[in-house]
Amino acid sequence: MTDIRVGAAAAAMLLLAPAAHADTTNPAIFLRHMHAMGFKGTSSDDDLIAAGHQACAGIRVGTPVALLQQVAEAQLAPKGVPAAKADLFITYSITDLCPDALSASYEK
Repeated sequence: MTDIRVGAAAAAMLLLAPAAHADTTNPAIFLRHMHAMGFKGTSSDDDLIAAGHQACAGIRVGTPVALLQQVAEAQLAPKGVPAAKADLFITYSITDLCPDALSASYEK
């Protein structure tokens, strides 16, 4: 399994989003998903959670999921991360950490 390190600072640039909302719907499941795919935080799991919250912040300001996925793919490809894993990073961030943000984005 590939060990993919994600730092909070890199994730902030990766996702082009403002500061994350303090919503942690299910961080334990999010971390289980990330670890199963080989993602690790740069210094701790808190880095992964922070990166996931950046995706949530992007959704909350109206960034389309597809755009977040494209940016994740472009930023993670040089690290050898397949596009499908980059897409799943965004998907799991939203479904595990802020499902309310995705439903709210469709109501706008």
